[in-house]
Amino acid sequence: MVLREFLYLDIDKVRGLAAQLYEGVVESTTESSDDGKETGVGVGPLKYGRRWGSTAVLQKSMADALFPTLESDLEAEGVLRDASADLADNRGWVNLRNTAPVGSLIRLSGQAALFDARYFASVLSNMVVVGQGVGEVTGASATGDQSHQQGLPPKAKPPAQKRAERDARRGEGLANAPELLESLIPPGPIPLLGDSVTREQIVGMVKIARGVFTPGLHLTMYCAGIDGPPISARLEEGRRFLDSEPDVLFQRYGVAPLDWTLVGIVGHHGAKPPSSQFPSLTEPDGQTVSRGRTAAGLNQFISFIANLGFADLPRDPGFSIVPLAVYRVLGGSDLPPAAEG
Repeated sequence: MVLREFLYLDIDKVRGLAAQLYEGVVESTTESSDDGKETGVGVGPLKYGRRWGSTAVLQKSMADALFPTLESDLEAEGVLRDASADLADNRGWVNLRNTAPVGSLIRLSGQAALFDARYFASVLSNMVVVGQGVGEVTGASATGDQSHQQGLPPKAKPPAQKRAERDARRGEGLANAPELLESLIPPGPIPLLGDSVTREQIVGMVKIARGVFTPGLHLTMYCAGIDGPPISARLEEGRRFLDSEPDVLFQRYGVAPLDWTLVGIVGHHGAKPPSSQFPSLTEPDGQTVSRGRTAAGLNQFISFIANLGFADLPRDPGFSIVPLAVYRVLGGSDLPPAAEG
């Protein structure tokens, strides 16, 4: 028996695949039992009887049991394959498009790290707050540069900062998060960190984090080690099991790579470095704009940016996965049981 601890489960996609495989999905089962007794008077067709007792009904939800069954059956049908061993060696990436073609169902197990720019910003914000608090307690802030102490008092935060803090705590408002993450860093000096670290530097780090990783939870797998090609998956909020706030999630699992299993569909392979020659955006007559050429040219520029590491897209030979489930297998300790007596 395999006992899984799920970090993420896209139950809608799982149901869609299961419905195709099983020609329908059983959402729940109902069992009933009757322990009553019957009494009656008379004989034959003139007999009158009545049943006394109780009926118990037990309803079982099949949602959590659906994915393990589907995973096992897809593997038995040869639709799902484990590519962990193939991609553990850099040589396995040479035939990547045969090992993991676009649209294929694969399972990967190995070291993977979580990252969320919102959590990164909140950690730095807390660090600044603690630094300022220690400075106020020790009186170090009084010796600082007065020109940097004209910030707002703690109870007079601007509305943007309040919204950013609320969104970071709740994991909501992703549409506004990129512009507001920097507002999490409170104004004023940071006496605990000394003069070598400024607020502008910390804000710059937050901008880098949210620029490279769009705010939200990202999973990066290192099947071939941290220097090997990365495999990226964006874990969409609101899915089953992914209901913890970022600070709770990272408090539980930390920031260091852990052993995770990722099951999903290969989304696309990272683009190879494009040519520096971008296509013309006009039709051959040179008079009208070509929508097809414009889309191709702009997408080529996005690929160029992605290969520089400035876009949330995989680089060749890395690839992305549309995740169905992320979990780890639970087991007991390797320690021998304690001796009695």
